[in-house]
Amino acid sequence: MSLGMLTLSQCSRDISEVINRVRGAFGGIPMKAVSDLPEIKAAEGTINRASRLVIRGVEGLDVWRGALIVYESTWMSALKDLRASGKWAA
Repeated sequence: MSLGMLTLSQCSRDISEVINRVRGAFGGIPMKAVSDLPEIKAAEGTINRASRLVIRGVEGLDVWRGALIVYESTWMSALKDLRASGKWAA
């Protein structure tokens, strides 16, 4: 990957790494338990928009990295809330 450029292949690898970390954190808790939350849907939209903008060269890699951080943080926050609700134990 050249400086400031994001390829579709790199985009896929980056998001796969994040999803794998999130899956690992969820363990036996199904991600479906929170996947329909508005904040999860919004984070997914952010990832989609950021990837398109960076691949087209409209935005820089900092936008992509920021979107990945928001995406992962949103899932982890939803997991924390789910555990706190008592529906799922850690």
